[in-house]
Amino acid sequence: MQVWNTYRSRWVARYWQEQGTRVIPTVNWSDEASFAFCVDGIPDGQALTISVADLRRPHVERRFRAGVEAMVERLRPRLLVVYGSLPFDPGCDLVEVAPDWKRLRAV
Repeated sequence: MQVWNTYRSRWVARYWQEQGTRVIPTVNWSDEASFAFCVDGIPDGQALTISVADLRRPHVERRFRAGVEAMVERLRPRLLVVYGSLPFDPGCDLVEVAPDWKRLRAV
């Protein structure tokens, strides 16, 4: 199912690109097994986006950090746009977008 959803994400991005929309790919992973395919179809050296998981539990933060490190090593993004806040340096240029939790929870 994870491979299928990665494929769908890339297919939709490509469709939007063909319609003239500029697309910044997002990368998602679950565990180390997903590192093998979570960046498929994304060229090296471009801007990427990720969302920060809830990192309050140490094992979740370790898995998330491992995913970021694997993504940066494989794709070497020129810019990483992060929805949330990274508690570590990803090793590339970074823009963090802070969620407006009060507004989001009021909806």
